[in-house]
Amino acid sequence: MLTLTRQHRQSVLELTPGALRRTFTLAEAAALIPFAAVDPHPAPSLPERGTVLVAALNAARARRPGIDRDNDDIADPVGRPVGVHRTTAAVINDRLTPVLSMLCATDAPAPATVPMRL
Repeated sequence: MLTLTRQHRQSVLELTPGALRRTFTLAEAAALIPFAAVDPHPAPSLPERGTVLVAALNAARARRPGIDRDNDDIADPVGRPVGVHRTTAAVINDRLTPVLSMLCATDAPAPATVPMRL
């Protein structure tokens, strides 16, 4: 489970206490990617890759240097000027990209494309 703030993560954990190993803020997950040992030959299916990535991110928590955890939150732009919404969107994009790259990585050849007939 990915949340945007530590408070959201805490709310998830209050509802499902056993979910700690698989619940991260988006910024935390992105920060853990460099410390996550993920097999260079990913699992064949997306759900299996997700399971492997979540386990690697959880294990990486112990290897992440002690830094200011306030950076694990992404500010809520609701009620703020449009510029704040744009900044928040850019931050979400920046944090989501490495997570999706790890999740969707594959060493299998891309499937052949079939021309679409209109």
